[in-house]
Amino acid sequence: MTEFETNLQLLEQSSPELIVTLNELRVSHDRMQKRLEAAEKYSNEAKLLISEQNRSLQKLSEKIRHQQKVQRRREIQDKGWGFAAGIVTAKLVEKIS
Repeated sequence: MTEFETNLQLLEQSSPELIVTLNELRVSHDRMQKRLEAAEKYSNEAKLLISEQNRSLQKLSEKIRHQQKVQRRREIQDKGWGFAAGIVTAKLVEKIS
């Protein structure tokens, strides 16, 4: 038995005015308990949402890094092909001349 419950029992044995006050306190306590439970529920839902958002952010970051690597590789290939085309063009001009 908790201290709260013990105190409630003592108050119940006292007087009618205290019983009314006790009942009001019980209602208030129940209301606060429900609010606390709702707040805990919303807090847990928020934590889950944040966790999902973090996973999505990580996936997106991985995709961005991959695309950056692909783009760098394409730029290097483009430069390589440009260089090769320049050499071929120079050799053709040399042969024509």
